[in-house]
Parts: sequence; C-alpha cells; structure tokens
Amino acid sequence: MSSCIPRLPSFESLEVDFLFSHHVLEHVDDLCEIVRDFARRVRPGG
Repeated sequence: MSSCIPRLPSFESLEVDFLFSHHVLEHVDDLCEIVRDFARRVRPGG
C-alpha cells in the first residue's frame, strides 16, 4: 500500500510518515473497539 507513496529521504517525509501511521493506528484502535463491542453483543457474557 505504501509503495504508492514516493519515498523522499528527508526529515519532512519521515514526519508525514509518522503522522500518517499514527492516524491509521488510531483508526485501527477504533475498529478493534467496534469489533469487541460487536462480539459482546453476539456472545453476551463472553
């Protein structure tokens, strides 16, 4: 996926990379929370 993004050997691109992955990780966290909530509804007391 990240192969579409051109790699520039500069500090700025590293910073953007970091912010981007941090942003993605936050969404993954939300997704895990949603999945856990769904699992609780499907299997109460699980």
